[in-house]
Amino acid sequence: MAAAADAPSASSGQSLYDRLGVDPKATGEQLRVAYRALALELHPDKAGDQARARFDAVQEAWERLRDEESRRKYDAELLHERSTALRASTQLAAEDCDIDEAEDGSVTLVAPCRCGACFRVPLVDVESAGARGLIVTCTDCSLRAHISDNE
Repeated sequence: MAAAADAPSASSGQSLYDRLGVDPKATGEQLRVAYRALALELHPDKAGDQARARFDAVQEAWERLRDEESRRKYDAELLHERSTALRASTQLAAEDCDIDEAEDGSVTLVAPCRCGACFRVPLVDVESAGARGLIVTCTDCSLRAHISDNE
């Protein structure tokens, strides 16, 4: 488990992606470019000691996100944190969901909602969350389902 300083949204409420000003789906190159720009802007030799805390936060984000394995673990922690912050109206097992495979090969799990619409979640997200699962909001209403991979 990550240290408190590495927690997904720490006490500041910011994710490591927020610290770098990038989308969580950013490529490794986009992360690197954002980090370098912020490091140059905030470096204490250039910006002075008043920027030190922000520089340290940016440095910490880069250290955690630049390695693919570390980033995958962080993403799973972030997903779990955000999922558990919500309440689910129903419990679903991934194996009970329908499968929707896109032309690009991506797989989405689909389950009906009682409003008549559905819950949709990428299979890769469910696999990352594992047995603890994640919360998914209906595509049409505000109901949420807890979906877990029980294998």
